[in-house]
Amino acid sequence: MSIAYIYSGESHRGLLMIEVRGGNNNQPASGGAETKLFLPGLGSFWQSPRYVDFVRRVTNSRDRSISVLGKDSTERAFLPVLEAEGPVGKVWNSLPFFGGHGDIVSSDSTAVEEMNQGLEELLLDNQVTSFTVVEDPFSEYHVDLPDSLEDFRIGQVSSLEPLIADGEDGLFQMVHKNTRTSIRRSQNGDLGFSSYRDDAVEVLETLHLENMSRIGGRPKPAGFFQLFGSSFERHVDYDIWVAEEKDGTPCASLLVLYFGSGCEYYLPAANDSGRLRQAIYGLCFHAMRHSASRGFSSWNWGGTWRSQSGVYRFKSRWGASDLPYRYQTWITPAWRDRPSVLHGALAHYDFFYLIPDSEIERE
Repeated sequence: MSIAYIYSGESHRGLLMIEVRGGNNNQPASGGAETKLFLPGLGSFWQSPRYVDFVRRVTNSRDRSISVLGKDSTERAFLPVLEAEGPVGKVWNSLPFFGGHGDIVSSDSTAVEEMNQGLEELLLDNQVTSFTVVEDPFSEYHVDLPDSLEDFRIGQVSSLEPLIADGEDGLFQMVHKNTRTSIRRSQNGDLGFSSYRDDAVEVLETLHLENMSRIGGRPKPAGFFQLFGSSFERHVDYDIWVAEEKDGTPCASLLVLYFGSGCEYYLPAANDSGRLRQAIYGLCFHAMRHSASRGFSSWNWGGTWRSQSGVYRFKSRWGASDLPYRYQTWITPAWRDRPSVLHGALAHYDFFYLIPDSEIERE
């Protein structure tokens, strides 16, 4: 792995690329992911060292994360970056893959300014063709790329404070009446809900693959579930909730992530029986109640396309507030007039972003 250091108070022309970890792209980082520099107490699950290293391995990419260091070598700002290389050259993302955010992690406005001032020259010096940053809607500071193309998503977040204060009554007061009905319907049958099933990872994988096959969607890649289970600690970093029939047959599952004061609704899946019996509503109900009991104060539903009205409505009816965020894409000058070529190369950069779809529509 390489980390680029921008030294605070010095010109970014003196930027130094230092090899700090070796090994193949799909192998664990030597010394463990926690050896990587990171600002404790800041950032999200997505920007944490273990998640960045997990995505590096899933996507078979290289770590090109950037830090701004003070003169005493203390880290003042951090930008997680992964690199893929293919027919149009180097592509950097912060971050690639499903559902995550990159962006700058810092509490120091001066360091953020220095990071932004040095980025474009860093990209040019490293001969990067395309660089996409998925904005963190929870962060005070963001990457500011010159001449960048923009695409937008709608983040949606529910507060768990009503559950912390009033338990189930607080939850039922904050959700839409149709959501209350669906929750009760999921509870009135003979479904059981648990986060302690031994084969939960395998259950989630099976239901997810069935779902994606049914709707013609793109599934998580081979090895994702096993690698996730070995990269993170169950009941600490995540839980997998399972809804099962009276005979123990699973019909729905939900992966929930934990970090700091918040949790993330990451991966739901249900078969025909689970959908018919509103099992996802029951899973969310139990998972949110459990998260609140552990002291988590927010529930992040993740991003939604503006065109996904049904998905947006489902999330909003859980009392969610909107948090719009951007996908910023910088393209090196030599490629800016060839968006269709970049779009055509996407298949060679698995799970990476190269160019917003809106740019292809305009061409």
